[in-house]
Amino acid sequence: MTTKNKKSTVTIEWPTSHFTIEDVQTKYPDSVNITLRFRVNKALENKEIVLIGKIKPSIGRPKKVFAKANPTKELIEAAKAAGVISGDTTTVAV
Repeated sequence: MTTKNKKSTVTIEWPTSHFTIEDVQTKYPDSVNITLRFRVNKALENKEIVLIGKIKPSIGRPKKVFAKANPTKELIEAAKAAGVISGDTTTVAV
């Protein structure tokens, strides 16, 4: 007797604001975490979403923060207000 595993073909709708993989995990609790990470990487390659920065917790690894492609200036400012560190590291000479 053979068993067949059906693949879940859930279409992920990316949030309109900034988000992390954990935020998407709470929206789709039945999805496996590694599957969501593969979908995020595929969406990054297809330029559906973009990496806008990181959130650095007090302990542990930084969490990447994403947004839909072509984020608005208001979305970037809201992300910075929420504690997102920008991916652009520009230094100022004194």
